[in-house]
Amino acid sequence: MEVAGIISELYDVAVLPGVRRPMALGFKSDEISRFVTIEYPNAPPVFQPFKAAPAAQTAPRQPAAAPGYRFQMSVDMTVTAVLQQYHPLTFPPLAEQLRGRSLREPLVTAVARVGDEPIAMALAEIAPDNAGAHLLSCFVATAHRRHGIATRLLAHLQQALAQRGLRYLDLSYSTDWPSLPVVEHFLARYGWLPPQTLLYQYKVTYDIGSAAWLHDAPPLPDGCELFPWSDLQPAKHQSIQRKLKTGECPANLDPFQADAHLAFNSVVLRHGGDVAGWMVTHQAATDAIQYTSFFLRPDLQRQGLGLALLAAAIRPQVDSDVPYGIWQVAASNEPMLAFVRRYLQPYAMKQTERRVARQVLGGE
Repeated sequence: MEVAGIISELYDVAVLPGVRRPMALGFKSDEISRFVTIEYPNAPPVFQPFKAAPAAQTAPRQPAAAPGYRFQMSVDMTVTAVLQQYHPLTFPPLAEQLRGRSLREPLVTAVARVGDEPIAMALAEIAPDNAGAHLLSCFVATAHRRHGIATRLLAHLQQALAQRGLRYLDLSYSTDWPSLPVVEHFLARYGWLPPQTLLYQYKVTYDIGSAAWLHDAPPLPDGCELFPWSDLQPAKHQSIQRKLKTGECPANLDPFQADAHLAFNSVVLRHGGDVAGWMVTHQAATDAIQYTSFFLRPDLQRQGLGLALLAAAIRPQVDSDVPYGIWQVAASNEPMLAFVRRYLQPYAMKQTERRVARQVLGGE
């Protein structure tokens, strides 16, 4: 079903027997005066021009005056201030984004107002490399859409970022967004670089509890043990931090990200007294756990320990009342993609891509 334009409420849906792709024409455009239909195969088209009734002799209608929009930029906003002042103007909702991770402050905002009332906002976070920024949100209140506000917001935001010496603005989005065609049309129209697939995301259900490998994992080799992340001693935290600094563990598998949202089924693998792997999870929503960081020391990866580590994290969730598990795998990580497609994809109810597009700032 395709619905063009803005629909504030859908009252009912009916099925017409024997009819394929029915269509209704409205009266707010001139389509009804020029639309052509073909009644049956090989028949000539039927075209009946619409004859409008004579217009009543009334004074011409004056167009409504466009509201006076003013734009305000800020380069030193805190997360708390954005939540307090502008949360209804964030999409995706900022509170949902905060469930999975912490944001780097200060945040950069561009806000549109009518009088003193904020009616739209674009929000960006400075990237860890301090060379660019990530667009977190862009939202315009319904009554003010189709006035070019979003385009102007982003232009003001990009100007603020360029003045800070930043070179790019990234937008990350999911292929399951209802507005995906609109978003990608906008990106192409306004000169963003072509989107690239960054991650593949899998949403797995309780059905994974029936997987044979979940219950038949081979015994751990001598010197190996699995235990809850919550039991990890502070000294071992420091050991992991050293591994991150020396590059023994990739920075993107940092297990300490978003500690405040750590889920109950995070587990650690110890080998010979040293931390050799982990599966760190976070509570992404009340009904979903995100499997965020999966690491296993390279010399142990061909001993079946990865599957044992994975099973140790999944089993507690299967026994809980949290029905969904979310996995994100980098598109460039072919070994992990092969692993996920073999062991997790058969139980996935939903598969999406996370794409990223980039706008180069400063006319480069």
